[in-house]
Amino acid sequence: MQKSKAKNGWLVILALSLFPFLPWLTLRPLSERFADGWTTATSLGQLAGLVGMAMFGLAIILSARTKWLDKHFAGLNIVYIKHHQVGAISFVLLLLHPLLLAVKYGQTSWHLAAQFFLPSANLPLNYGKASLVLMILLLLLTFYVRLPYQIWKLSHKFLGLAYFLAILHLLFISSDTSQSLVLKGYLLLISLLALAAVFYRVVDSKALVKSCQYRVEAVNRISGAVVEIIMKPAGGEMSYNPGQFVFIAFDQDGFRERHPFTISSAGNGLSVAVKGLGDYTSKLPDLKIGTSASIEGPYGQFSYHHSVNKKQVWLAGGIGITPFLSMARSLGDSSDYDIDLIYCSNNAGEAVFIDELKSLAETRSWFRVHGFFSDEQGKISADIISKITGGLKERDFFLCGPPGMMGAIKTQLKNYDIPSELLHSEEFAMI
Repeated sequence: MQKSKAKNGWLVILALSLFPFLPWLTLRPLSERFADGWTTATSLGQLAGLVGMAMFGLAIILSARTKWLDKHFAGLNIVYIKHHQVGAISFVLLLLHPLLLAVKYGQTSWHLAAQFFLPSANLPLNYGKASLVLMILLLLLTFYVRLPYQIWKLSHKFLGLAYFLAILHLLFISSDTSQSLVLKGYLLLISLLALAAVFYRVVDSKALVKSCQYRVEAVNRISGAVVEIIMKPAGGEMSYNPGQFVFIAFDQDGFRERHPFTISSAGNGLSVAVKGLGDYTSKLPDLKIGTSASIEGPYGQFSYHHSVNKKQVWLAGGIGITPFLSMARSLGDSSDYDIDLIYCSNNAGEAVFIDELKSLAETRSWFRVHGFFSDEQGKISADIISKITGGLKERDFFLCGPPGMMGAIKTQLKNYDIPSELLHSEEFAMI
């Protein structure tokens, strides 16, 4: 079901992206558009601009972080993956747009073609050039520079400005768009929805985005760099499913930026387990008891409830144990399940919740916990999983851990003819 939603969501994005091609076809005969190399380059440049503009708007809409997207695209983590993919494709298309259009000037002079990229007296054209330059700078930062989360988030806000300049270019440039009411209306609709998404998240998110208020009750250092933050509701309590995640802003200096955290609790308040991997997360042990926490969510569809088989393998790598901790704590007496949890870490000392998990397993014969330590046993593999669990068939697999580990295991499981709809992974990444 969840895999089908993600696939259907991608097909919807693809259809919405390619729709401008249809009204474009009606404006001129194809024999004119592709008469020779020069006109073909111009036509491809126009298509790249139209489809790229639609995809740019859709990428912004996908970043809006709404419950609707979370529900209909099989989880917000999948939505963010699609956001990155659509944004990258739109960037390539919008970069090709002026390059292909400049080719026609090469008939006269390549010097004239080069001048096409410089500022001119044509204001609508300058809007497009400014938008492209700003987009190039921002996306180069996104894809090739590992920015701190706060700086990355700030840089993403300026993509809204790049998009606004692109809209001005679209509205006022003399082109196929100005000749087709359907084409212009469609792109304007996408643009308005994208600008609404920018306003929703950037301009007035506190007023428009619903959040629940909690207070920090305890900050427990579990082991090394891992802490579990336990919170209690200060008003209405948020309802969530095990395996979901939330965005939290703490009302304390240095912690007011909203960050994503996977839920580790199973009702009776809200807890998140976090490993200090950066400037922000490393400071979390300094949170003060009683600090207010604004919680947005929950999001995500990563849950043992969303499965084909009751017989399951849960594979956790490092702090990727967090959603499984929430699931294990919520199991109760669900004896119709048959679950093997394989907890991978470098060594036993890094398997920070393994004692609690094994204690839970002692009272549930159908829930088994296996520690796997790479310093002693090497890398986990589908072969090893099969040996530990007694086979791979007729099981659902839930994976959460380092991207390299999850990618390798999914590839190996597919080589065992495990259908993709039985493979569930939590691949949340903001950048």
